Amino acid sequence: SVKVDEISFGTVKLTNHYAIADTGTSYLGIPTFAANTFFADPAFAKCSNDYGMRTCDCDGSYPDLDYTIEGVTYSFNWSDYSIPMSGTSCMAAIIEVPLEDELFILGDIFLRKVVAV
Repeated sequence: SVKVDEISFGTVKLTNHYAIADTGTSYLGIPTFAANTFFADPAFAKCSNDYGMRTCDCDGSYPDLDYTIEGVTYSFNWSDYSIPMSGTSCMAAIIEVPLEDELFILGDIFLRKVVAV
């Protein structure tokens, strides 16, 4: 695991959490407490919630999601963490992870933008 100095989205800032990088996870995994806060943002009010997956308008305006690790900030905007579905619908590639230790998961959404091979 890696210590994450700060995770921020909208006006919310979470500090001193841990994350694991996982090439077997396609999405960004966030603990239940963070998912509840993140999706409470008014920007997601018009999104549908189908089994924990948020489907939104692809052209909507949604908060950036920033991870600061060892003093370096990695920023993700809606186009980074959304997946086109059908028509003008996109799915937020963020899944709620109900782990007791409140780990964040840095899946392929994070890795494909941050890691160079």
